[in-house]
Amino acid sequence: MLQMFRSWLKLAKKGPAAGRHSRHGRGVSRPLGLEVLESRLNPASVAAVAEVTNLYCFFLDRFPEPLALADWATKIDSGVRVADVALAIQLSHEYQTLAVESYYSEFLDRDFDPEGLANFVSAAQLGVSDERLIAGFISSW
Repeated sequence: MLQMFRSWLKLAKKGPAAGRHSRHGRGVSRPLGLEVLESRLNPASVAAVAEVTNLYCFFLDRFPEPLALADWATKIDSGVRVADVALAIQLSHEYQTLAVESYYSEFLDRDFDPEGLANFVSAAQLGVSDERLIAGFISSW
């Protein structure tokens, strides 16, 4: 796990997330370094970081942003269950959008249209089940 985390850190430092900026003090912008986050991690957090990274890669097909990674890992270390973090990711707008986009491709064999995407994502976020969403796609075919 520790090796996986270190590998991810090396990759993340090279990727676009490493160049993000945050505001500090008198409006001066400076890079938000992963080194800062890495220095705050205690050994118990390494497992939580690995869990969060795995969840993001599995559900969102990307690495988490450094601040989101630190936030979720801290919550897990504070007693939040990994299953609850997974559920929160599944209920996110980003995940729902990815799911609906995949339904367009799988069931309609085409790209989404913006209005249809917005409608189906809204329905998903209101709690309409995947089964009912898929039935909607199939019936619109």
